[in-house]
Amino acid sequence: MDPKPFRTARSYMDAVPRAKWGAILASLACALLFVLLLPIIYLAIDHLIWKGVVPSYGSLTQSRQEAFRTEWDGGLGASDAVREVLPRLQPDASENWPARWHAAVYAKLLQGVGPDAAEAYLRVPDAGVATPTGNRLGLLSLVARERTHIGTRILSAVAKALPWTWRPDSIQSANTNYLTGLFVAAIVILLMHCLFMLAAEYCAAEASLEVGTRLRRTLYAHSTRLGILAIRPATAREAADLFTSKVETIQDGVRAWLRPCINAPLTMGLLLATLFVANPGLTVVFVVAGLLVWLVLGQYAAMFAREGRIAARRSEARMAQMRESLNLLQLVKSYLMD
Repeated sequence: MDPKPFRTARSYMDAVPRAKWGAILASLACALLFVLLLPIIYLAIDHLIWKGVVPSYGSLTQSRQEAFRTEWDGGLGASDAVREVLPRLQPDASENWPARWHAAVYAKLLQGVGPDAAEAYLRVPDAGVATPTGNRLGLLSLVARERTHIGTRILSAVAKALPWTWRPDSIQSANTNYLTGLFVAAIVILLMHCLFMLAAEYCAAEASLEVGTRLRRTLYAHSTRLGILAIRPATAREAADLFTSKVETIQDGVRAWLRPCINAPLTMGLLLATLFVANPGLTVVFVVAGLLVWLVLGQYAAMFAREGRIAARRSEARMAQMRESLNLLQLVKSYLMD
């Protein structure tokens, strides 16, 4: 479809700005809610695997232990929070890697979430030895395991704003409240997504209906201005087709522009941003691979489209020749030239 006439058709939606902007904003909200649901699913799966347990140093993989030792040598052990709590763990904690791990996790929770979260992980009395509580701490398990990740600041902010994600209950576990909260949040997001999707469909249908109505009025007004010689009996079917199927096709195009054409790019952008937060290297590989596939398949698609156009022109020329031959059949027979 020529973009200029379609732009003119879209301009008819200005007569119903409430429906037009309602469809656009509802589509944007659907994209945001869809992407927001992915972290909740990730948190639920992570919790089902780790069950809210903050791992000890001995349970870490060899690569994570080496990364922690490198981080410690890089200046982690010199931070004030670590130096304050490390001697309280045990007398020889300065050379004890498990104690250093406890001190580093305590410092991370203290700085990122708050003193209550740090105390829920490591109990530090006014006098005596500090001891790990062994509590199941919900979201704090992920915060402790991914201390150096780029998304840990977001997780720490969520844990600080929502204490129910880590606060232990009477049995020293936050699992029940945490999973219940994730389930309720997922249900609320799904319901909101459905509501916004219905609102977007309704507003898009209302806007496209206005476009169809104005197009039919324009066609009818134009037909009344035509001269009498332009009106032939054979054009009745063509006019009916313009008022029905052609206008409905434009309506479908307007509805698609209001819904998928706005929702899909934003959803893709938000998904790439979420993937970048989770794993920047994987995001770069994914984007590069996608561009390569797009370039290769784009060349094949262009080649097939070019061959299709050539074949269509040849077929049309041969069909025109055949129709002309049939139209001249009476003349050919009258001169005995068949």
